[in-house]
Amino acid sequence: MRQYRPENVDPALLQQVLDVSAHAPTGVNARKLWVGVMDDMDRMQAFREDVYARLADKALHNALPQCRRTAFFAAAPRLWKEQGIDGIFRGAPHFVLVGNAKDAPCQEQDPLIYLSYMELYAQSLGLGTTWCGLLYWCLQLMLPELLPELGLPETHSFQYAMLLGEPAIRYARTVEYGPATVHRIQWK
Repeated sequence: MRQYRPENVDPALLQQVLDVSAHAPTGVNARKLWVGVMDDMDRMQAFREDVYARLADKALHNALPQCRRTAFFAAAPRLWKEQGIDGIFRGAPHFVLVGNAKDAPCQEQDPLIYLSYMELYAQSLGLGTTWCGLLYWCLQLMLPELLPELGLPETHSFQYAMLLGEPAIRYARTVEYGPATVHRIQWK
């Protein structure tokens, strides 16, 4: 989902999604995830404005880290300011960030399992989700100083982000890809 209605998800429904997602399995049952949620549209708007302002300032001072995504993050604030194009957050009213303890046995896998559970449950309730690599790269590469401000403890590393909200569009069905492509493994 890349288009959201400009409204908060019902707080009880959002909490239900978070509560169910908390049951996602983790490696060796370590349960060391950190989950942060932006659960209010007004705070989300303030955060969005702050992110674009910080990116604009870094771009102006040539302070954005150089990587293959630098050009996007340098242009994103101008597109937001001049055309109202929200390339990073896609107008979503909420996001969920997931990190894991640096000493967790399955540091990268556990957050992805968590977000998969969250996405499936949220969509079963009619909510829209977006796996948001752009928000992940923005926070991980361009503005890592925001992570402690968002509450990520030093003992944890940020792993991924998901956008969440009421979808602006309803699809009658998903794309049909056909039968699964599976390799049948033969052994001995």
